[in-house]
Amino acid sequence: MSLLSLKCNTPSAKPKKVSVDTFIDEAELYARGLTTVVKLDRVNAKPCSSSQLDEDVPNFTRCTFTLSEEAKNSLTKLSCSTGIARSRLIRIWLDQMENGELVGDFVNSSVR
Repeated sequence: MSLLSLKCNTPSAKPKKVSVDTFIDEAELYARGLTTVVKLDRVNAKPCSSSQLDEDVPNFTRCTFTLSEEAKNSLTKLSCSTGIARSRLIRIWLDQMENGELVGDFVNSSVR
C-alpha cells in the first residue's frame, strides 16, 4: 500500500442540498413508516396552533428491545413483503393487542 491509496477521493454523487425544514419533514415521514416523500409547500402554509399539532401527529420515541435472529428475520421478511416499516408493523400488532383482537392466539402460542 502506498500513500496514494490513502488519498481522499471525491464522492461520485454530490449530496442534494435540502433545507432544515425539508430534512425534518422527511425524517418525520420516515419515522411514521411512509416510503414516499411528500414535498410540503411552506410558502402558502397556514401556521398551526400547538394544540392542532398535538392532535394530528403522534409522538414517537426510540425504543430498544431484544429479538432473536429468527424473529428479526421474520419481521424483516414481513416488512419487505408488505412494504410496511418494521416499527409500524410492531405498532399495528400492539394496537391489535390493546383492542383484544389477537389475545387468544398469543396466549396459546408456543413461542417463548
